[in-house]
Amino acid sequence: MKYRTIEGDRLDLIAHKHYKSLKGTVEFLLKHNPGLADHGPVLPSGVLIELPEVAIQSTPVRVTLWS
Repeated sequence: MKYRTIEGDRLDLIAHKHYKSLKGTVEFLLKHNPGLADHGPVLPSGVLIELPEVAIQSTPVRVTLWS
């Protein structure tokens, strides 16, 4: 998916809105959009950002109710 910024957009807010999380998503977007960090923390309008799908890796959680 692609997203074109509007004046005042911030990458962290875009990541949170699209991925519903901030855990590693900003870094993920910077990795997949070379040169994006050159714009600074507040993005100008018209910047095209690729929002690739994230493969969700689930780790089984073992819960012990009684010891």
